[in-house]
Amino acid sequence: MTDDLADTVSQHGSTARVLWLSIESQFLGNRTTCALYTDQEFRSFSQDDLPVAEYCRRYKKLDEDLRDLGEPVSDRTLVLNIVRGHNERFLALGLHLRRTNPLPSFLQVRDDLALEELTMAKAAPAAALTALSGTGGPGGSKPPTPSTAAPRPPQQPSQRPPQQQSGGGSGGGSSSSQPQQR
Repeated sequence: MTDDLADTVSQHGSTARVLWLSIESQFLGNRTTCALYTDQEFRSFSQDDLPVAEYCRRYKKLDEDLRDLGEPVSDRTLVLNIVRGHNERFLALGLHLRRTNPLPSFLQVRDDLALEELTMAKAAPAAALTALSGTGGPGGSKPPTPSTAAPRPPQQPSQRPPQQQSGGGSGGGSSSSQPQQR
């Protein structure tokens, strides 16, 4: 018990029972207000940049706080709020979870989100390495893109350099398979 609380509830010559009732009144009098604020936080909490483990731990703590205040939350409501507030990175998993009937339990959702987070973390270095190797980073030069690798249209005989157009007789120095014009 804090000194402030002891100073608030103590009276000279009071019994332990009177002190206990004063402490109980102090806490129960704030119960409705605490439940109101905790419920508001529970329903508006979002993951933002929190790791999945911390996000789910905080949601579970809010759930326990509400239960202790006499406002228990069903597992279904807990899951719905977790799915609603998760980071946009988990959009596909959230869509899947919303369509699951019946909804999975809190523990299953926490495990699914953690597995997805782990998968994303493992995929990020591979994607970065692929991007680096495709832009002239380690591993060579940039591969040709479709716009730079498009074949040139064949040249017409009139567009050939003069040395290929002139050349008479039996071969005339041209190695082209097209007939020469004379």
